[in-house]
Amino acid sequence: VGQRKESKHGHIPSSDIEKLMHLSNAPRQSTDYSQGVKIVFAAGSLKNHAKQTAINNCVNIMRPETLQRLTELQAQHPGAIDLYKLKPCLQSAPFAEEADTKVNLFIDNILQQLEVRAELIRAVKNCLENTGESSVGTDAVFFVYAASASQAKLPQLSRQEVQETLIELSSPLAGYLGRVDDIDELADRRSNRYYFLREHHLEHGALSATR
Repeated sequence: VGQRKESKHGHIPSSDIEKLMHLSNAPRQSTDYSQGVKIVFAAGSLKNHAKQTAINNCVNIMRPETLQRLTELQAQHPGAIDLYKLKPCLQSAPFAEEADTKVNLFIDNILQQLEVRAELIRAVKNCLENTGESSVGTDAVFFVYAASASQAKLPQLSRQEVQETLIELSSPLAGYLGRVDDIDELADRRSNRYYFLREHHLEHGALSATR
């Protein structure tokens, strides 16, 4: 359910929010829109009464630049935006104009996750170049990533998190790394080793900074 409105004054009156709610609550083949995501894309600011109306009705006010960030992120990294995570983000407080910050933080978190994955791929590649081996284990990647994460201002990961991410990157759907089984006879255990397939290029540009 959508409607396009223009304002001569650059402000969003409460009547616009109320009209949106009226549209979404109108009977439409018995469809219940009460739990639906409600968004107003606006370049202008909210008047005080309109802000309270938006908060009371759980309406997200999002700037066009934020919508552009979302669309560019999806275009540059298809599948990076998990709609099952974006929906609850839009359904939870804060609402009104503060929702724009909430969505930008959601985007920033995705960009950071992409940076982490790219750094892990580089760690695998660097391990192979330094050792001359055909594959590398999780422990070696964990230590190389830990050394580079601080310099790259990325979060430190546990060994388990590194292993889970390496498995994800070596899945057929991702295809950034290859994976082979490694049997440690002394420790009597089976583990994975990884080899480099292709780079994970990041071209964020204006996406990288929260607006």
